[in-house]
Amino acid sequence: MSSLDDAPSSDLTPPEPAAAPFAVELASAGDPVRRPGAFWFWSLTLAAGLVAGIGSWLLTEPLYGRFQPTPVASAGLPTIEESNANELRSRKGAMIETSLTFGTLGAVLGLTLGLIGGVVRGSIRAGLAAGTLGLVLGAIGGYLANRIVMPLHYGLYRPEGNDLGLAILVQGSICAVVGAIAGGAFGLGLGDRGRRLDFRFITGGLLGAVAGVVVYQMAGAIAFPLDGVTLPLSATRATRFFAQESVAIFVALGIVLARGPEARGK
Repeated sequence: MSSLDDAPSSDLTPPEPAAAPFAVELASAGDPVRRPGAFWFWSLTLAAGLVAGIGSWLLTEPLYGRFQPTPVASAGLPTIEESNANELRSRKGAMIETSLTFGTLGAVLGLTLGLIGGVVRGSIRAGLAAGTLGLVLGAIGGYLANRIVMPLHYGLYRPEGNDLGLAILVQGSICAVVGAIAGGAFGLGLGDRGRRLDFRFITGGLLGAVAGVVVYQMAGAIAFPLDGVTLPLSATRATRFFAQESVAIFVALGIVLARGPEARGK
């Protein structure tokens, strides 16, 4: 006669619940707790780029035209001196506006992608630290890069032309700095393989930003030929949104591709 003790123990053990496809857990140590699959990695990172582009545009759109001075002229046509003074004042106002715009784009990208890096890692604490650093460095990097590179635009730009190459050079250089910082913030939040400074993501963010500028310029020249897309800040809301969103999305895409086979689920 058999007893209950003879019954297999496995029959009495309830099955373990299946793990969720993606769950974020706080990590008290530096190592990741749980990593998402390739689908979630792509989705979260690209969504972060999308949100960053929208957020940056919403923050900077009220600045457009805010720093442009009222032209000063005597009765009749302005003199050469007055025209030169008005042009100088206009350039100073545009420099402030573009510096704030690119600085804001860098700050929002650095914050958003740094946070998402921590989420992918499974550590909110790491994401907050990386996002904060990305915000500060992105703002400084975008602002200073604009200050350094924008005089090249004013020195070479000709109103009668539509210099696509100059626009890609100027805007691509500034956005490359912004993208590299955002990629570095993501890598810091992710902490992949214990790396603090992961040049894969820095390079991916840099190249992604340049690709975003090229796509914006090429598509903008075809779709919006009269909206001044080769200017540092174009003339319409739609093209200014397109510019920031294109850069942000391609920075995120460059970061995803920089992770290599792991991002593709291999």
